[in-house]
Amino acid sequence: MASKEPIRHEGEVVAVEGSVVHVKMTVHSACASCEAHAKCSFSESRDKVVAIPVAKDEHYEVGDHVMVVISRGEGLLAVWWAYLLPAVGLIAVYFVVNHWCNELISACAALGFVGLYWGLLALLRKRLDRQFRFSIEKDI
Repeated sequence: MASKEPIRHEGEVVAVEGSVVHVKMTVHSACASCEAHAKCSFSESRDKVVAIPVAKDEHYEVGDHVMVVISRGEGLLAVWWAYLLPAVGLIAVYFVVNHWCNELISACAALGFVGLYWGLLALLRKRLDRQFRFSIEKDI
């Protein structure tokens, strides 16, 4: 049975603009726990800044250490929209177009589909931002 625990990431407040707090999180690749990750060129980590609306009575300052929280269901839905659906679409478009055309055209059509898909996601960004609700908690 799947865990109902929310997904939590440590972060640091980098800016506060009214009722919006900007939190920087360091996102590690899946192989970050590997013993050889320091010597491996595939291991990566990068900083990501997330804007999170907060209630007026909550007070955060630049430099505060916080926990960014999202429900597990919303996290899995984000993975579906960002990774799984375009991967399935890429494969489907490739095989459908490959039925009538050569491999080069099929590959270009599949990559074109992914580009159009991510472009559509970029256009719908504000709508998706309302669907995924991050929250923050003070890290003690």
